[in-house]
Amino acid sequence: MTPIPLRVRAWGWFMNRFDSMHIATMSPTDIAHNQTMKHVPAPVRRLLFGARDRRVTVDDRTLPPAPGSTTGIPIRIYRPLMTPSQGTPSTPSTPGTPSTPSTPNTPSTQSAPPTPLTPSPSHTPILGTGTGPATTGALPIALYFHGGGWTLFGGLDMCDWLPSRVAAELGAIVVAVDYRLAPQHPFPAAVDDCRAALGWVAANATALGADPGRLPVFGDSAGGNLAAVLSLLARDEAEAEASHGAEASDQAESAPRIAVPRIATPLSVAPRIAAQALIYPVTDTVLDDASMRANAHSPVLHQADMAAFFDYYLGPDATSVARVDARAAPARASTLANLPPALVQLGAHDVLHDQGLSYARLLGADGTEVTVITYPEAPHGWVTYPRIMRVATRATDDLVAFLRRHLG
Repeated sequence: MTPIPLRVRAWGWFMNRFDSMHIATMSPTDIAHNQTMKHVPAPVRRLLFGARDRRVTVDDRTLPPAPGSTTGIPIRIYRPLMTPSQGTPSTPSTPGTPSTPSTPNTPSTQSAPPTPLTPSPSHTPILGTGTGPATTGALPIALYFHGGGWTLFGGLDMCDWLPSRVAAELGAIVVAVDYRLAPQHPFPAAVDDCRAALGWVAANATALGADPGRLPVFGDSAGGNLAAVLSLLARDEAEAEASHGAEASDQAESAPRIAVPRIATPLSVAPRIAAQALIYPVTDTVLDDASMRANAHSPVLHQADMAAFFDYYLGPDATSVARVDARAAPARASTLANLPPALVQLGAHDVLHDQGLSYARLLGADGTEVTVITYPEAPHGWVTYPRIMRVATRATDDLVAFLRRHLG
């Protein structure tokens, strides 16, 4: 197996010296501090967690609370600043402007080759050079969910690096969601906020100069979990809508597979997700598989940390129904058919490697198109620490290439 780079191992050693850097040993005060990291000076945050890409502009807004909540949902909208062909600021245009075909980017040769688990259909890629928006018409619009075990790393300044880079490289509007965090707001608060944000983005895409028909979701770790869950919920919403007005027997056969209320949205049709990109996602509540044991003390995320995250998010009762709810553990959904194409990015030294790979295999077995890329030298956390983990750049290039292929 390819070893973890020395600089990453050194960072893991440093983290292990402080109780405040692993959720399993954090005090309540530590958790509160690490939810926003505002106690860390901004230059240090940028040095550790990456800076916002200069090729985007941002617009911060607060959405209305999700149903049952009284807390507004902060979002940050990243818009590409320049077009590659014109070198001028991009402005909203008429939705549906045709894209010009070109050859899509291929995954970095330094990455492990992508492993398609189902045959990939042919796609007409949108124009994109990797330096700016892909079209001067309506742009794709993507929804991003940050990681942090549903407990840490909130605050929009904390997670600028990945969504801003994707917006600039893909030529898309990206909306980052600052969902409510545990332990103050346990499951399913994060899911509810992300569902509400999806409804808002789909309803307002055209007004933002975007095409609601090219709406992918992506996220890392807990954010990858939320992206997978939103893909399931959007599928179920669409199927429930399609069955509306049919005979009762037909409706029963098409009933939502996750027994939760329909997405509260002003849309006349349910949101359609075009693709899902899951970066080392949490897909199950299992704490004892081979990669959990082998990487129990690998840099950044320990096995004990995952146990603590589940306790804060789902409650300390390991036998609770929340632990097998598909909104918390998407691998527990009764079927993974009819979902958008998926990219699953994994670190070979990550405690979450095996459950991510298992989820990809379940997707493929149910007929969903899925591509897996494993980075052989990577532990967990390259999105959080892109300056320390050099794999972050090529992994993001692979992410952008995947999204470009599926947004044509």
